Amino acid sequence: MICTSQAKALITLSYGYANKPCRGMPPCGDGAAWIAGESVSWLLVMDAIGHGPVAHGITRLTLTSFSELIAQTSNTEIAADAVIRHLHSALLNRHLDEQAAINLYRFDHIHGTAETVSIGNLVTYVINPKGITTLGSQNGMVGGRIPKTLNVQSLTLKDNTVLAVFSDGINSRDARDELGKYVYGPYSQRALTETARLLVEAFHRTYDDASCGLVRVRRSPI
Repeated sequence: MICTSQAKALITLSYGYANKPCRGMPPCGDGAAWIAGESVSWLLVMDAIGHGPVAHGITRLTLTSFSELIAQTSNTEIAADAVIRHLHSALLNRHLDEQAAINLYRFDHIHGTAETVSIGNLVTYVINPKGITTLGSQNGMVGGRIPKTLNVQSLTLKDNTVLAVFSDGINSRDARDELGKYVYGPYSQRALTETARLLVEAFHRTYDDASCGLVRVRRSPI
């Protein structure tokens, strides 16, 4: 049996994120954390309840808790649903009604797969040159109420797949129709941080915090 640390990675990943606060209510309550590893990488995208400093504080607290947990578990030794439950308890135990919609992704570089748990109203599209699919999300709010059974979705990641995650401050239906133009063709080599910024600028709703996270998959020949 080949140890994970010695196995060759099937995929490499690139990442970008951008957000924009609700008009007149900075700072932004949306946020993201990207933790890159040799065999496992993580992406957390979140939209905290409310706007302005309170929502921003919930996001900072949650992202810090997430980063500390992954560091303590050596990155690879915890499942996505366990991470969500940990973050839920961390917010709930503060008794401050701090809540957030969270989408979490665990990328396995060795097997070329991903696991995702989505709670709340963030939207995820999985894009490839042939089309777009939408990943489902469960009702609830981390820190408020979450389902007893968390739905862990598994993906096999094909070459040049792009994951796009939007908060509800993005007009996601309009963005969906235009995504291919932003991530393929002449713009396939553009930095994803810039692409995320352009998507937020083009499709944000001015009365809400808005954000976009992007991950591009490159798969090595077997």
